[in-house]
Amino acid sequence: MKFALTTAGLLLALAAAAPSFAQTPTADEFLTGTKGSIDFATGGIGEEQQKAVKALAGNYNVLITFANKNGEYRANVGATVLDKGGDIVFDIDGAGPLLYVKLPQGTYRINVRSDAGNKTKNISVPPLGKREVVFTWD
Repeated sequence: MKFALTTAGLLLALAAAAPSFAQTPTADEFLTGTKGSIDFATGGIGEEQQKAVKALAGNYNVLITFANKNGEYRANVGATVLDKGGDIVFDIDGAGPLLYVKLPQGTYRINVRSDAGNKTKNISVPPLGKREVVFTWD
């Protein structure tokens, strides 16, 4: 029995066998997922995406917003969340301007990085309720 391998068949086979990789969202997409044990959603570029991401807010207990002091949102920010012992519990690159995370109760340090500089804030996450953190740059 002979099999003919066409270019289309080869491409289809390669696409099916290739592993899926997380992508940086485009302007009309937002990204949701889990890193380690932490659920997250990020995005908010443009009004439609902001509405879509904000509609998910009830699933998360921490909202981190990235903005310039003039009020413009800032995207493509890296964020690392460390627990009280200094262990990384969540890390993401290319986040923003809105980043929702679901963290267990506790005390955390949030380090963020952008082309405008690095910033750090400490937060306490209660057993119930939400925390909002805003990082601004000049």
